[in-house]
Amino acid sequence: MASSVEFKDFVMEQLQQNSFNFNFSFRKMFGEYFIYLNRQPAFLICNDIVYVKPFEELKILLKDNELSRPFKGAKEWFVLDIEESEILSKLIKILARILPKYYKN
Repeated sequence: MASSVEFKDFVMEQLQQNSFNFNFSFRKMFGEYFIYLNRQPAFLICNDIVYVKPFEELKILLKDNELSRPFKGAKEWFVLDIEESEILSKLIKILARILPKYYKN
């Protein structure tokens, strides 16, 4: 089952509301979406579920979140409740700090 455009739009809206002026974009891939933070892949939407990679720096913040595989053969990622704005704000700040900086060649 592919993710809906409406859910992707809702996720983008939630991210923008908690963004602290960070830039978000998305790319549709095989019916699902990758969400980019400052041009770096940060979130994955599969079957209308938001996932974030289990970076070591996120393990304390997301200790109560479920780990799940977004698709068959994938490693486990944290499942994110996109409506938890307090956690989302902290998560975005951490990701902005730990994701590699984008350099255009």
